[in-house]
Amino acid sequence: MSSLGVILFVIPFISPQKINASNYWTCENENGFVSVFKMNTNSASITHISSYDSRNGDKWSVNKPLQVVFSNRNIVSSVDVIVEDERIYLDIFNLQRKTLISRETFFDGSEEIIQNYKCQ
Repeated sequence: MSSLGVILFVIPFISPQKINASNYWTCENENGFVSVFKMNTNSASITHISSYDSRNGDKWSVNKPLQVVFSNRNIVSSVDVIVEDERIYLDIFNLQRKTLISRETFFDGSEEIIQNYKCQ
């Protein structure tokens, strides 16, 4: 009975970490543009929380789930289609290196922007 008591005592401390593997990533590119993401590696979900442009001080509260299109233990990629702005973002998160590559494509194909971010 005492080993059962130890197991029942330890489970509450272990379970929340496995059930809720969410963490926040703050990612910054070479131009000082910062985006914050909530990553849940258990369910392979990503939420874009906010962005900040340090050059002009603009801030955006986004709070939008991204559509995960691929996930393995090291890479998670997502797509965000913004119809109003006629653009698509493809984001590739490297979980091991804590990096993000973001590719912005416009519907008319006129411009394509690739940005590299380092995350914490």
